[in-house]
Amino acid sequence: MIASGNVPSSSLELHNNLHNNIAYHFISQLQNFIAEMGCVESKLVATIKYRRVEKDLDKKVAEALKERTKSKKKTFRNCLNKLQVQMSEEEIDNIHRYCDIDNRKGIQFPEFVVFLCLMYLLFGSDVTYRVSEFESARLNYVFDELIDAFLFFDKDGNGKMKRKDVTQRMNEATHQERTPSHITSQLFKEMDLNRNGHVNLKEFLLSIIRWAGVETDDDEARNETSP
Repeated sequence: MIASGNVPSSSLELHNNLHNNIAYHFISQLQNFIAEMGCVESKLVATIKYRRVEKDLDKKVAEALKERTKSKKKTFRNCLNKLQVQMSEEEIDNIHRYCDIDNRKGIQFPEFVVFLCLMYLLFGSDVTYRVSEFESARLNYVFDELIDAFLFFDKDGNGKMKRKDVTQRMNEATHQERTPSHITSQLFKEMDLNRNGHVNLKEFLLSIIRWAGVETDDDEARNETSP
């Protein structure tokens, strides 16, 4: 064995250089690791911060939507107050949901016409009189014609039109020129909005209004964007 004091200087230099290289490499790797951990930490903090901001915004949007819904229901209640229709809060919510046919959390104009006709049917001509004193008689006439037309097709009188009844009624007036079955089937399909095989008064009224050319905001936007 060679004593440490007798180690050649060249061997000591080689040993020192090797030691220094190993130390430098270790320190360099440690610095890179620390830097990478810093980036991970920074990204993690940013992600957590973004999620917190996103959660806060979601909460604010949800609150704004609730306020908007309350505002629309308040307007609906004001309308009922003007019509002097006495209804409980539960009944108001039920009639609002019933007339909100497209489930947009609001009553569009065609749905409002359906609502007025239903109010006329349930509470009488005082409703239309309070809508317009001068147009009350005309509104009553139109609503009476619509309701009687529905009753004409509702053979069973249970408030539900069936496809076979529509086909039969449309061909009762004349035996010389019958309406093709595919036309009556298409008309019934357009009226059967919830696809349950029956058409109630609400669906019948809304279909008639749409066939008359009264469009919703969605219909108008769709027509504007179509080629």
